[in-house]
Amino acid sequence: VIQISAEHGSVVVAGDEEPLVVTARPTPVLRGLRARRAIIGRDAELSRIRALLGQGISVEVAGPPGVGRTTLLSALSQHDLPESTPHGVVAVPAGLPVEDVLQFAFDACFERSRRVKPTPEELRRYLGDLRILVILDDPDLDRQQTERILDALPCSVFALGVAEPMLLPGDTAITLNGLEREGAVALL
Repeated sequence: VIQISAEHGSVVVAGDEEPLVVTARPTPVLRGLRARRAIIGRDAELSRIRALLGQGISVEVAGPPGVGRTTLLSALSQHDLPESTPHGVVAVPAGLPVEDVLQFAFDACFERSRRVKPTPEELRRYLGDLRILVILDDPDLDRQQTERILDALPCSVFALGVAEPMLLPGDTAITLNGLEREGAVALL
């Protein structure tokens, strides 16, 4: 049997193979953002975000380009994980559609005996009990797409870097403004 999907590459599946075995990777999975530089002048914001994540509350880090969203998200993924996320941290590349975000999280947290793409139902079954911190920096998603990801990972918490808060329900946005004078001088 050959399956070809020209949109995202191709998958070849040969018949008469052994059954698929899926196992969880050792935890915590640490697939955070690469540390860019030391964080300067954002201790209060970092503490507040970590407190919310520790309570199992997802957060949007909002602000204009260049204000430090990515640096702050990187710092989150480099510090000790909150107790609410014992399975680890997974930073998803920007701009992926919903299905690819879920596949990326699956690939980060599970190993397979052979290369096969899980069905959407299988993805939801495997991801449903994970308690990870999912970092989405500049996701190209609307609220409905974001809710599909949240529903697929109901035990996980999210830190999203966005220009305008709008993707998460409730009031969980941390808005970043420019640094105070002392922090700006230190950064320079």
